[in-house]
Amino acid sequence: MRFIPLAGLTMALALAGCGSPASAPAAPSSPAPSSVSASQPAPAGAKPSSRAPAGSASAAASERTAVAVNYAQVSPTFMQSWYALESGIFAKNGLDVTLQLAQSAPGMASLLSGQTQLGLMGGNEVANASAQGGDLVVVASLAPVYPYVLEVQANIKTGADLKGSKIGITQFGSTIDAATRVALKQLGLSANDVNLLQLTSISARTQALLNGAIQAGLSNPPDSLVLEAHGLHVLVDLAALKAPAASVLLAGTRAWVNAHHDATQKFVDSIVEATAQEKTDKTGAIAVIKKYLKYDNQADLQATYDYYVGHVFPSLPMPAADQFADVIAQATNAKVKAFDASKVIDTSYVKSAQDRGLDKPHG
Repeated sequence: MRFIPLAGLTMALALAGCGSPASAPAAPSSPAPSSVSASQPAPAGAKPSSRAPAGSASAAASERTAVAVNYAQVSPTFMQSWYALESGIFAKNGLDVTLQLAQSAPGMASLLSGQTQLGLMGGNEVANASAQGGDLVVVASLAPVYPYVLEVQANIKTGADLKGSKIGITQFGSTIDAATRVALKQLGLSANDVNLLQLTSISARTQALLNGAIQAGLSNPPDSLVLEAHGLHVLVDLAALKAPAASVLLAGTRAWVNAHHDATQKFVDSIVEATAQEKTDKTGAIAVIKKYLKYDNQADLQATYDYYVGHVFPSLPMPAADQFADVIAQATNAKVKAFDASKVIDTSYVKSAQDRGLDKPHG
């Protein structure tokens, strides 16, 4: 396992426009590695795809294009990229991919500085960086809905009960922050009615909910299942709303994407193939979730797979301007308010994968 430092990012962090999160203890339900490389063996059950995009068959390791990609959280929301790596789809498509864990501000800083070439991140990060002059392009939207439920302590029954309470997020300006505000709106509340606390991760938020340090926080399987087993319950189900959201976007700097069209296409192809293959390879997909979350409860792993594959991941990760609606509506920065999402979206890569039938499951 390779660990990749995120050093020398001061200028890029300023451009990303976000602060650093506070530290918090990790919960036992979801610790995970900081980075993984394409050279690691696939877990039992995962199988390489039999379909390759044009011109990318059986590339030798020495001929693969190296691509470093940051992702924001150790969450099954990023399962497509994990599965594409572990099943060998990236390698088969001629890519040597390194996945690097880096939260909102460090992840965007890494992308803007060139330490990573592509980023899996939320619409808030893209809009904020673009508004500050970052020339980004979004080529896919892997989770176009909010894959969260608002878990609350047992004594909280209504939105009124949440007034004045502590609610955990990751960072201000992050996708979790935006989604939390959407959940509050569903309850007739705003961020001014509660105390939003910055925690470092899903696992930190889970631990804070379990020990009572906070009264509410967004979660998703398997962490939400752990919380509910300890008496917490769902007050708002954002996933059930099916409202457009930019929860996980695939973005890169326009300069890199334009200069590496083939590599970008191969990465998008791999995500589309992985999403299709997960539907027929439940055993392999669950093995990947288990590995990255270091989580062993088989029933919860099954439920997690069903939730994401059945309700969150689209067959075609097509980016769209309306997925940024909440980001723009919640913005206080005038430049973000004026952000035109259509100017950063390029649908051609997903359309190419669709034209070649890569979104069709094959047994």
